Amino acid sequence: MYLDSYKGERVKPLPHHALIDYKRKEKRSSPQEAPYFEKLQSKVTPEMLFLVKERLYELGKFIGRLPDKQKQALLLHDWHELSYAESSDIMGIGLSHYKVVLYQARQTLRQLQREVNDDGTL
Repeated sequence: MYLDSYKGERVKPLPHHALIDYKRKEKRSSPQEAPYFEKLQSKVTPEMLFLVKERLYELGKFIGRLPDKQKQALLLHDWHELSYAESSDIMGIGLSHYKVVLYQARQTLRQLQREVNDDGTL
């Protein structure tokens, strides 16, 4: 069938259909101002996530080198976020002794980190 012989409804040009599509799409979308998008942006970048993962991996290595009592004291308080009293009860030692063990664990970690920073190897 040829367009010349078409006697029904008038054929509308392509730009008219494109305008209709644009208007329909415009109804579905809701434009936002710049502050809206600034709130959506995450302050955490992939580089930051990588550095945090790397740091946690290094800390895991350091914690693995601690004596068992120090390792347990550090993990109970700093990782599992238990109080001093709860942690000392779990370990079966007095509160003051627990604080000493935790202090020693943190000091040992600092020393291990200094060693790595000084010579660059673990």
